[in-house]
Amino acid sequence: MNTAINQYLTQIQTHLNTGIAQEQTHRAALANLLETLSPSIHAINEPKRIECGSPDLVILSQADNVPLGYLEAKDIGVSLEAALKTEQLQR
Repeated sequence: MNTAINQYLTQIQTHLNTGIAQEQTHRAALANLLETLSPSIHAINEPKRIECGSPDLVILSQADNVPLGYLEAKDIGVSLEAALKTEQLQR
């Protein structure tokens, strides 16, 4: 597990070092981390729109592609407290 987390952090730092990374840049690294930590899932970046909006990632059961959860990512440095109060997350 530590190796997966270290790889994730290295990818994020590499992206940040470019000076042009944004929220979407980091999602592939997050999807890779989640799939490494839980091989029984698929983490899909930018899935198709659902009833409540457009989640950043969907986590699917690898066995039957049933959605297990949806993720809304925020850029590094964005206040999560403030993000929780937005209309986007109220849906």
